[in-house]
Amino acid sequence: MAWDLRRAGGGKAIAVSDERAGESIASLAAAAGLAAEEFDLWASDVVEGIGPMGERLIKQAGIPNVIVAYWAGNLGAIGRWWVDWNANVKKMRKRGFLVDELFSTGAVLEYQTALNTRQNAGELHGTYFWGHGFSPDMRHKTCSRGGLVNRNKTRTLSFQEYHSRYHLAFAYVFACHSSHGAEAILAMDWRGFEGVLVPWNPWSRLWKWN
Repeated sequence: MAWDLRRAGGGKAIAVSDERAGESIASLAAAAGLAAEEFDLWASDVVEGIGPMGERLIKQAGIPNVIVAYWAGNLGAIGRWWVDWNANVKKMRKRGFLVDELFSTGAVLEYQTALNTRQNAGELHGTYFWGHGFSPDMRHKTCSRGGLVNRNKTRTLSFQEYHSRYHLAFAYVFACHSSHGAEAILAMDWRGFEGVLVPWNPWSRLWKWN
């Protein structure tokens, strides 16, 4: 049993079953890196089949294909080079994902809005963030339960106000105290940090997107 995931740089990819009658939702979810129990939230244009025991099978479906990559870190191009941002984004695009590469403009909740827009359209596969964060026990004038900010301390995502509609395939959030975002940015593969993150080049290479 296998799925042909046709990622061609669009908002959604097409998953086609190798089996004539189709395959299970669980097998498609595993291939896409998403949650089977949330199939109806992330799948679109579904072509169904019926198994020998009358079970629901899937022949073809649209699946999320967008990665929101949001840079809110320091030093601009130099900072992105230092942590292998450009190389990681390039790898994502090479694999057929549509990478929505955004650089903080200073607008409040800009990252949160981008995630909402793509997820509400059923397009959000995963997200990649570099920037700054604060924990629930730290004082912040705009958010008491932790969140993510840009280098000027403008709030770009609130863990209190944001909650994923479905689990993403992954969420790699490189920011201080970002571990607190696990319950807000739901992901099958979550990567956040406890305490203060101090990126240094040899260390950052260990976290290259693969």
